[in-house]
Amino acid sequence: MSANRQTASTPNADGLSTPLPQLALQAHQPKPLSPDQDTLSLCRRWGEGAGCQPVPIRLWRLADPRSARIVPFRSSQASRLRLGRHCSESLWPHCQEANAIFPFSAAITALVADIVARVPELAHIRVAQVHLGVTRSGRRGSGLLGRITPLRFPGGTLWRRYGPWHLTLQRYWLRGVELLYLIAFPLPRFLDLPFEEKMITILHELCHISPRFDGDLYRHTGRYCLHTRSKKAYDRRMAHLVRAYLETHPDEQKFAFLRFSARELLQKYSAIVGEWLPAPRLFRFPYRDIGDEPLRSALTTDDPGVQRSG
Repeated sequence: MSANRQTASTPNADGLSTPLPQLALQAHQPKPLSPDQDTLSLCRRWGEGAGCQPVPIRLWRLADPRSARIVPFRSSQASRLRLGRHCSESLWPHCQEANAIFPFSAAITALVADIVARVPELAHIRVAQVHLGVTRSGRRGSGLLGRITPLRFPGGTLWRRYGPWHLTLQRYWLRGVELLYLIAFPLPRFLDLPFEEKMITILHELCHISPRFDGDLYRHTGRYCLHTRSKKAYDRRMAHLVRAYLETHPDEQKFAFLRFSARELLQKYSAIVGEWLPAPRLFRFPYRDIGDEPLRSALTTDDPGVQRSG
């Protein structure tokens, strides 16, 4: 299950269609594990070193310097650039040349680390175990603004009983650290929001993280467990946290990129790049197979070849 923040076109008092933030949920349906699949497919690793895959990336550029249309790079173009970790970690915040590529994931990760350090309500978050990436937005003016995907079931468990089945999620490691949450922002739609709305969206997704930081979402009491009953009250709380952060006088460089739209950024940089991780698969096993020792070891023990953050 993932928690999303969206906009939807809703008629206002004048009969016009204006984008208003709305909230939605998505649930991933169980997918059976075929007999020929190895249990190691339950654990995916990105980064450098043996057994790790390159970090997937997505890129955006202007269709033409004189055009306002922003288009994503084709996968063949992105693969030829061979950006990977170097682009994400070393360019920001030192890349200011017109031909440089703007690393969105590195910039937003640095901002979130600063927010977590300055806002006491978010002090429980370990940023190294939260992946901040991108997804592609459609051409519509309304839709998804941000999405958080937990990598554990309610209560922070790896397993969940479902009738005669046991369900489990894939486990993700990025550069040697196990991830517990995936947060994705749709580009270019997210960058085209007003500055305050971008900050509210970031805080909105961070506040979904459980205070126990166990891979589950923060669950309120009552029927509306993820966003509470009143959307306006929830948005007011996010705006209050944004003001609390800005009142600590953070370094303007941390969030300067949020003051630009996607087109304005692409007038400064040749392209925008962000890391993209796929949604985790949900596997199911017959209850009788859980006693199998190799399977249990692969799912319930920490990988000796990785580090845990914090």
